Amino acid sequence: MFTAAKIKATHGKGTDFYRQHLASNDYYSEHDRVDGHWRGTLASAFGLSGSVVSQEAFSLFQQNLNPVSGQKLTPRNNPHSVRFYDFQCSAQKSVSVLSLFDSRLVEAHRKAVESGMKELERFAAVRIRKGDNFATKNFAYTGKFIYAQYHHDTSRLLDPQLHTHNVIVNVTQESDGSFKALDATEMYRAIRYAGKSYQNALAQECIRLGYEIEMKRSDKGEITGFEIRGVPEDVLRRCSRRREQIDREIEKFVATKGRQPTPDEVKLMTLLTRGRKMLEKTTDQVTAFKMSLFTEEERSNFRSMASEAEQLSFLMPPRPGRKTPEQQIQKVVEQLFERNGVLHWDAILAEVQNQNLGEFELETLHAAIEKIPGLVNLGKPAVNPYFTTEENIERENYCIDIVNKTKGVCNDFASDYIPFSEAEDTFDHSAQIEVINQIVQSKDPFAVFRGVAGAGKTSTLQELCKCLKKGGVNNIHVVAPTNSAVDVLRSENFESAQTVAMFFTEQGQAAAERLVSDH
Repeated sequence: MFTAAKIKATHGKGTDFYRQHLASNDYYSEHDRVDGHWRGTLASAFGLSGSVVSQEAFSLFQQNLNPVSGQKLTPRNNPHSVRFYDFQCSAQKSVSVLSLFDSRLVEAHRKAVESGMKELERFAAVRIRKGDNFATKNFAYTGKFIYAQYHHDTSRLLDPQLHTHNVIVNVTQESDGSFKALDATEMYRAIRYAGKSYQNALAQECIRLGYEIEMKRSDKGEITGFEIRGVPEDVLRRCSRRREQIDREIEKFVATKGRQPTPDEVKLMTLLTRGRKMLEKTTDQVTAFKMSLFTEEERSNFRSMASEAEQLSFLMPPRPGRKTPEQQIQKVVEQLFERNGVLHWDAILAEVQNQNLGEFELETLHAAIEKIPGLVNLGKPAVNPYFTTEENIERENYCIDIVNKTKGVCNDFASDYIPFSEAEDTFDHSAQIEVINQIVQSKDPFAVFRGVAGAGKTSTLQELCKCLKKGGVNNIHVVAPTNSAVDVLRSENFESAQTVAMFFTEQGQAAAERLVSDH
């Protein structure tokens, strides 16, 4: 699993974060230090590839200074800007537990982290600020970053928890060699793909090392990851006290606020529930504490599992796949495109890996996705292109043809209702009124309006329906593509809103007098 956090340069020069959080195995042992290493394609530009992270270099990066020249690193130097992005990668709990008895699993985690970070680096980008792009959010992929990597093995409550901090410096390099701040938007958007690439690689390593794995599912039946078979559920729960601590805070939030917290709110809960540093603990003391979480029988069973797995790893032949990579991609494509017109490359491959953890090498999937019958690579953007299906293209062309052929076929429509005449606010609704008038006065059977978040689309939709009803239209159906979108509409007093699929199921061939779709 990958999570991400932003680290700003608001206090000091980064020494506390480096010393207390990264170099001290996160949570204990002031004297048993953890060495970090510089990774990433961009590390070579600073002569740091593979070298041990020093407090001096880390501090210079946090001050937006080039550790080679000592000069300003990126053009903008806001003292409150983001200096690092901490992409933390955590192993499955069963892997962390068994790593206490089988050190090979520690290396398996580290190898899988490299796979996940290699994929994440594809999405490193820079904002384009030249010419017509100056005030836009347009970006260009660079595929380069530098990060300090720290491997830790314990949670803040001293649970066994293999995890790695990949602290990405907020810098990338353009084609002309200049250093610019990262545009991390695409990295954040692709975090599921990177996380599933990690999980898939870890699952493959566990199988190679002689273990059996089993998929874990959510309450909705969706695959969320895997665990090594043979580690009891009560042990997993017993060793997840930190996760349970955060989950309890989330439950309190939902009970109080009536909604799920945002990622930033979860991050704040995580920070507020951190205990003070237990600097008096040594590595040996922490290891002894973690071992005390298990009964003697459990420790004996885990040692046996590790021994048997090591023996099997030398004897077990490669496991035959259930289906070919092409067949599994085809299956996922059919599922995903039931509700999507286009999807990015990473979204498809994230779900393919999720449903087939440990089954296929990622490079094999990269090649196979280009060979799927009926799946069309739209070519842009180059690093992470959109895909669609031939069927979707045919449907889109059909819709465009219908829209063009039916222009001007509707009768005149009149309504006595004046949009927003009943509004009690003092907002300027002129743009919304203009949209409504254009729709009701049009003789075209199809109309589309759109706007940015907060522009008033929902209130425009409400006033449009009032106009239609006042003009004698009673058979109005409000539909949306997903259940979550329908829930939003119902919360805005569209009580009869339903999904498109449900509408067509209930209506059959009967045509609605007015169909209003919120997409």
